Amino acid sequence: MTTTHPVETAVEDLCRQGCAEVYRTIHRLEKRQPVDALAHLSRFEQKQVLSELKSIMAVYDARDADTPSVCGIRSLGREAHY
Repeated sequence: MTTTHPVETAVEDLCRQGCAEVYRTIHRLEKRQPVDALAHLSRFEQKQVLSELKSIMAVYDARDADTPSVCGIRSLGREAHY
């Protein structure tokens, strides 16, 4: 039997909600604003979630460098359409 780490579970749950929600979560975490879905995690674990989400979304940003992003979000802090 394998145990899933709470950070992995949180990342998977957020990713299932779509990239717009992931970008919103990244934005809130970077500003140290509360994220209800992550309230059960320690600050350290929330930083791990942030790092994982940014790594995942970097793939989309790199792939879409010359075209609109999958979500209509170019990158954090710029033209967010959520």
